[in-house]
Amino acid sequence: METTGVKNFKYSVVTFIFGDYENVHEILEKDNDVEYLLITDNKNLKSDTWTIVYDEDLDGKGVFDKCFSVRYNLFKYCHSDICVRIDGSVKIKKALTPIVDAFIESGADACFEVHPYRDNIITEYHAWHIGRDLSIDTVKKHIELYKSLGFDITRKGMIQLNFSINKRSKITDDIDRIMYAFMKYLGDEKDIDRLDQTVISVVLDKFFPDIKIFAVGEDLLHSQYLSWNYHGKDKEIPFYPEQCCTPYLRNKEVEINSF
Repeated sequence: METTGVKNFKYSVVTFIFGDYENVHEILEKDNDVEYLLITDNKNLKSDTWTIVYDEDLDGKGVFDKCFSVRYNLFKYCHSDICVRIDGSVKIKKALTPIVDAFIESGADACFEVHPYRDNIITEYHAWHIGRDLSIDTVKKHIELYKSLGFDITRKGMIQLNFSINKRSKITDDIDRIMYAFMKYLGDEKDIDRLDQTVISVVLDKFFPDIKIFAVGEDLLHSQYLSWNYHGKDKEIPFYPEQCCTPYLRNKEVEINSF
């Protein structure tokens, strides 16, 4: 793996593009005390605003295995103790420092985005089955795993994984280890399973009921700081605040931090 720089930054921002699934969304405003890393399997990928990191350790893995090998091992790449992770479909319009400062000041262990339109994993599976052809067999495999853990699948709480903030800590290491192991288990011989939003919603509820979570909403992705685009396009996805449900995490209503 090739990385550049040894400076300890205030925080890091990490995104990733594998399999030419996304366009490079150039950063419109940067903080000079922050590193911006784009992890990829494309040696020819170029950017004027991101530091491109080609990780040869990912060679031979499936596309989603590559994605989750980064998503659940961010501090392999960062030269800081705080990491903001954004999907490759998200564009940075303004430096994210006020958001990171608020997260740090809150004393939270992690920051996650609460799903705007669904408050339970069952509704998420239904949406993926109807809209993305998720197979019933895949849903059953997920549900069987949760039942084996003694988890009540009717509990409220649903995370969306376009954006997160992570600390270099044992809590982060434990979440990453459990998540990657579950996604491997739920996958097949071709690739790791891809639907980690439901899995992390269960993992945080079942195994991390007491950690402090700094909750943000999808409005952050349609703010002065960020925009969320269709895959492979520079066209922003619409947001419908009037359709948003009450935000829940770990079966409790939560307050959303807005910016």
